[in-house]
Amino acid sequence: MRYTFQGKFLEITPSLQRYIKDKFQALSRIFKKEDVSLEVEVERETRHYKKGLVFLAKAILDVKAKNPLFAEAESYDARSAVDIVRDVLFTEARKFKEKRAVRRREGERRLKRLMKGL
Repeated sequence: MRYTFQGKFLEITPSLQRYIKDKFQALSRIFKKEDVSLEVEVERETRHYKKGLVFLAKAILDVKAKNPLFAEAESYDARSAVDIVRDVLFTEARKFKEKRAVRRREGERRLKRLMKGL
């Protein structure tokens, strides 16, 4: 899995990079044999606010499908925003894998019925 990090109005420190890699490591287990890239953008929305939902995290998982998987979350802390994005992206990744497996099984069933008919 390839990682790309971006920060807007915020510097992505090495510790934050390690944190993000650790959190998204399990995605590489879901997509074992595939070439997958993950773009993570952590942003501090404005510089003048001190409290509230100040941090925004976005993640784009490119699985070489038609549309990449996307997740976005706002939070009080950059790390908690990354955690929320991770949960949403994992849900989408599982749905994507399950849909693909179901389609493959349906195709196999059709082929089997076609072969029986011949």
